[in-house]
Amino acid sequence: MKKLSILMIVVLSAVSAGLLVFSACKSKTIEYPTETRETLGTKVTITLYAEGQLVDNIQRIFDQAFATMAHWEQMTLSGGDLNQVTKISEGAGTQSMTVDPEVFEMIMAATRLHDSSGQLFDIRIGPLFDAWDFDSTPTVPDSATLAGAVELVKNGGMFVAGKSILLAKEGMRFDVRHLVEGYIFDLIAKQLLEQGFLNFSIASPSVFLAVGNSPDQRGFDFALHHPLIADSIWANVYVQSGGYAYLSPIIGRFEQDGKFYHSLLNPMTGLPAENLAGTIVHAENAATAEAMAYAVFVRNPDQEIPEEGRELIKGSIKITSANGQFATETSGTLATGFELVH
Repeated sequence: MKKLSILMIVVLSAVSAGLLVFSACKSKTIEYPTETRETLGTKVTITLYAEGQLVDNIQRIFDQAFATMAHWEQMTLSGGDLNQVTKISEGAGTQSMTVDPEVFEMIMAATRLHDSSGQLFDIRIGPLFDAWDFDSTPTVPDSATLAGAVELVKNGGMFVAGKSILLAKEGMRFDVRHLVEGYIFDLIAKQLLEQGFLNFSIASPSVFLAVGNSPDQRGFDFALHHPLIADSIWANVYVQSGGYAYLSPIIGRFEQDGKFYHSLLNPMTGLPAENLAGTIVHAENAATAEAMAYAVFVRNPDQEIPEEGRELIKGSIKITSANGQFATETSGTLATGFELVH
C-alpha cells in the first residue's frame, strides 16, 4: 500500500505539472510581427497575423511596404519636383500636365468618389485650405477670399486626355490629404496578399484596413483617439475585414477670437463642419471609407449623399457632443463593437 501511494503521488504530480504547462501555453499572448513608422505625415502600423507561417525575411516585407508609402508620399504630399499632384496644380488654367499612370488612376478614383458623395468629397479643395492657411498659420479668411475659393472648388472644371489633366481655372489646386492614406493602404494590402499573407491590418490614427480574420474573436481592434485630444486612446471599435476611416475636429484645430475651428471643410460652403464631433465609416476598401467618412462628417442637414454613395457605406458611427458629453449613433456593420476606454 505504501508503494502504491507513492506511485499515485508521482503520477498525480506529473499530471498536475503537465496541466500547468498546458495552461501556461494556452494563456501566453502570441506576438505577431508588427512594425510602426512615421510616413504619409502620420504614424502607420502594419501587423501580420501570420501564426505558424514561415517568413524568410519579415523585415524585407515591412521595408517594401513602407518604401511604397514613402514613394507615394513624395508623389502626392511632400514638396519637391516629384509631387505629381502639385504638378497638376501648377498648370491650372494654362497647361495640361501629364502625370504618372498610378497617380492618374488615383485622381480618377477620386472623381468617382466625388460623384458618389454628392460632391461633399472633393480633391479640388486646395483653394479652401489655402484661404484658411492651414499649411502655415491658420486664420479665418475674410468673406471675399472665402467666396473666391468656394467658386474655384464648386465650378472649376477638369479636362482629361490620355494621362494628362488640365485644371480649367488659374488658382485651382488638387489636395489629396483625405484620400491618399486609404488609397495607399489598399495598394499595400494587394502587395501583402500577393506575397501570401491572408490576415493582417494596416493602421493610422485616421484610417484602418483589416484583411482576413482577426485572432481576437471580437474582431480587429481599431483604436480611436479622443475627438479633441490627439495621441490618446478614447475608445476601441472591434471590426471585421474591410476599410475604416475616423474623422474628428482635432484635425487642423485652432482657436481665434474665443472660437475653435478645424480643417474638415464643407467644399460647398468653405466652412468647418459643425454637426458632428466625429464619425467612423466602414466601406469595402480604405480609400472609399476615407472619402465617404469625409462626406458624412462635413454634410449639412440639407445636403444629401446620393443612393450610390449610401450603398458604399456598410456601417457608420456618428459622434455628437452636448455639454461636454459625447453620444454615438451606430448603424449597419458598426451597430456593435464600439467600446469606450474606462
